[in-house]
Amino acid sequence: MHDELAVRRVIEGYADAVTRRDSAAYGAMYAPDAVWIVGPPIDRRVSGRDAIVAELSGEIARLDFFVFTAANIVVHVDGDTATSRSTVHEVGRAAEGAPPGIPAMEVRALYEDELRRDGDGWVFTTRRYSVLYLDTTVPVGQAFPLTMS
Repeated sequence: MHDELAVRRVIEGYADAVTRRDSAAYGAMYAPDAVWIVGPPIDRRVSGRDAIVAELSGEIARLDFFVFTAANIVVHVDGDTATSRSTVHEVGRAAEGAPPGIPAMEVRALYEDELRRDGDGWVFTTRRYSVLYLDTTVPVGQAFPLTMS
């Protein structure tokens, strides 16, 4: 039960770190040799922690706001490896003058993860992301900068 909770904390901590745009924190949750696979309609495969962090950071940086949440987390631990599945919700909008890309996104997706024990914690070795719903309609609300105390 302790390991299952530890894996859940990685998934929840990842959502928190991505929302806060803390690339050091979410980067530390990937193994150096991790793979991130994003299915259609994006179709992307990124290998290695540094490349994953660069890809995610670049995408998030072009948004004036971004919120990432994870729910319905199911974990199975087998010794020093684990698998998990979670549904995620992402909402973001491109900042004025942002590099080309989608103008906005509301995404519902499924993450299927493989993790391994790394010292006292767990890290992602493979993350498979399947888009279930995508809306690129630009929201008209006001974005507020994230402030943390």
